[in-house]
Amino acid sequence: MHLPAPARILVKSLIRLAVVLIFVGIPLALAYGKFFGIGFGLPSRVSQALSFGDFVTSIGRLSFDPLRGLVAEGVEVSSGSKKVAGISRVAVSLNLSALASGRILVDQIRLDDSSAKIPMPTEPGHPASTLEIQRLKSEVVFLDNHLHITEFDAEIQGIRVRGTGVFKNPEVFKIGKSQNNSEPSKIKIADLLAFFSDLKFPGQPLTVSFEVKGDFANSAALEVDPIAVRSGPIEGQGWRIEGVEAEARYLGGDFYLDRMTLFDRVGTVRVWATMRNSLLNFEADSSAGLQPLLGMLAEKKILSGFELMDPPRLSVQGTGDFTGGAFKIAATGAFEFGGFVMRGVRADGLRGDFAWRDGKLFLRDTRLMVGGDEAEVDVLYSPGDFRLRALSRIKPTAIAPLLDDKAQEMLARMEFQDSPIVTISLRGPGPNFKLMTGEGSIQLGKTAMRDIWIDRANSSLQIGNGAVTYRDFSLFQGKESGRGTFTYDFAGQQVRLENVVSTLDPVGVLMWVDPKIADAVRPYRFNEPPSVKANGSIHMKDLSKNNLALKVESPEGLDYDLLGKTLHLGNTSANVDVIGATVQARVKRSKLLGGDVAVSADVSIDPKKPVFSAEADVRRVDFAKLTKLYFDFDTSKGVVSGNYKFSAPTTKPTQMKGRGSIRVEDGNVFAIPILGPLSDIINKILPGAGYQTARMATSDFEIANGKITTDNLEIEGAGFSLFGRGDIFFMTDQMDMSVRINARGLPGVVLFPVSKLFEYVSTGTVSEPEWRPKIIPRIPPKK
Repeated sequence: MHLPAPARILVKSLIRLAVVLIFVGIPLALAYGKFFGIGFGLPSRVSQALSFGDFVTSIGRLSFDPLRGLVAEGVEVSSGSKKVAGISRVAVSLNLSALASGRILVDQIRLDDSSAKIPMPTEPGHPASTLEIQRLKSEVVFLDNHLHITEFDAEIQGIRVRGTGVFKNPEVFKIGKSQNNSEPSKIKIADLLAFFSDLKFPGQPLTVSFEVKGDFANSAALEVDPIAVRSGPIEGQGWRIEGVEAEARYLGGDFYLDRMTLFDRVGTVRVWATMRNSLLNFEADSSAGLQPLLGMLAEKKILSGFELMDPPRLSVQGTGDFTGGAFKIAATGAFEFGGFVMRGVRADGLRGDFAWRDGKLFLRDTRLMVGGDEAEVDVLYSPGDFRLRALSRIKPTAIAPLLDDKAQEMLARMEFQDSPIVTISLRGPGPNFKLMTGEGSIQLGKTAMRDIWIDRANSSLQIGNGAVTYRDFSLFQGKESGRGTFTYDFAGQQVRLENVVSTLDPVGVLMWVDPKIADAVRPYRFNEPPSVKANGSIHMKDLSKNNLALKVESPEGLDYDLLGKTLHLGNTSANVDVIGATVQARVKRSKLLGGDVAVSADVSIDPKKPVFSAEADVRRVDFAKLTKLYFDFDTSKGVVSGNYKFSAPTTKPTQMKGRGSIRVEDGNVFAIPILGPLSDIINKILPGAGYQTARMATSDFEIANGKITTDNLEIEGAGFSLFGRGDIFFMTDQMDMSVRINARGLPGVVLFPVSKLFEYVSTGTVSEPEWRPKIIPRIPPKK
């Protein structure tokens, strides 16, 4: 059949047009749709089709890919005013039957190597956090009012998540709205995201796989079964585990952790748990080294300086209650640690049982082994209530680094040859010693404080107001002992003594209290330990607050140094008072060289004012013995009385300054070396008088700048008087003295006109004096 010419031309034109459309137009249309997007209202209709429930979807750009179909880019999903998620790219398949009737329905969504960002709720004032999903591959099919997740494979915060699932009634899905933006769970989500962001997986990455079934119209019907977790090594900041394996199920609100095992280099941690109707039951045991946990705690500066030498053994079982919106947990268990180091203290082991319930922690039968010794401890800790019972045989010096600075400072001065036995029971609002009260007892064996040793001691303990009182203590050192009440007040920074009676060496006892006071008392050296009664207090920081009274009785006497010589005092009674920064020693009565002596001394213990002063008063002391002591001769006779009051820097006794007086009765004064040569001179003036015993010798004197100065030396003998003045430089063995000899009675009257001729001076040495006339008479020349 032949068509008319016009018809043939039309047919040829249509064929050419079809060819052009097929080979040119369609590719151009496809290229345009891919590169420039599709308009004509289709993006908004696809956005509407992708919206369901209270989810609203918006599309930034809709394009057509010949291989993938419609591709939506820049997809954002929101609920109300809140953005729920942002997805980079979504491939959309439309229902052809609905499309033929002019409706837009989505049959399938395909995500191939897409990414998504989901904002996480946070507390106001906290930085925003975002859940990032990378390398997202997923296929979602909408079929018969079901949402089928036929594939889900993505990397979420470094964790690979794989799963499949099916949900009924997707159109009714809504996001639950919190009533409080500061809900703790929201903060924990942000913390959890930050935690996982810091993890590293040097081997097989952490993989979570699951299968899920649910109904958006019935949240209680959600089932995730099975859930499997696998991972190789996991590294965090300061810690590492070698792997983790877990199998779990979630069935309609009930969670079953059938098995979870964490591996480290030395052991494992195994956990089992179930949660039904918001009630949790769990069990766990561990033989791992806990290094991951210790690394996390060290990062947060908790348990810093803690190092395990051996892997511990732990077991715990318990329950949890999540009903009513509150979280309550109860657990019991046991722990056993081998060797470990805590802040420089090496322990041999630690074991015990524990219980936790309603915020209360109870440690029972806890035993700590250090240096071969052991302590047994029970602890109850709850908010506002802390209780501790302990029996310790551990030397305190072995655990000193665990204590505060003040306790360490005290223990640094102590040594324990024998382990003390301490029992204690404490109670307070918290583990703060200043707020706790309690009682106990202590038994000491061979123990030293500042190198002063005792053999044994025992005492009851009372604790309260930041102080430890050793009540009715007994302390023994050889045959000597001490008893009374002693308080070490940490809070008040003072030591208090109450009715303390001691026969111990006072210097040794005071070394335990305060070395400065001991040094002040040290010059008083007792031949046998005296009886001492003590009451008062010593402040450890403020010297002005010292107020201690000591009453000393020493039947056997003591030795005391004066002017470089040792005086041996007999039966002595004294009071020693520590008032402020001064130690006041008052020897009320004592025997010295056949006479009586009283000594009063004040010694400053203030390092800024190191001075001491004293006053000695002697009555009828044997003159011969005194001159033998100080001048190394014993030919003098009689008795001496006098008084001497002086002061000097504690560290420079040669700078002594003082004044006093002396009186010698019935003594041979001229037996003193410095006056000895005068006996020959007197004998020449008054034959026989120079070798007679002087009835009386008196003098006032001053000591300063290393010399003894007198202006009124007076010696009375049979038939003469001697008057003298001058200086004796006892530091350099020099002297500068002058004397005048007066005859008494008729010889004195006869010789008075020439009395100036009987004045003598000596500028020699104390040990070898040379006396010469002050005025040498002129002899007229011979004619």
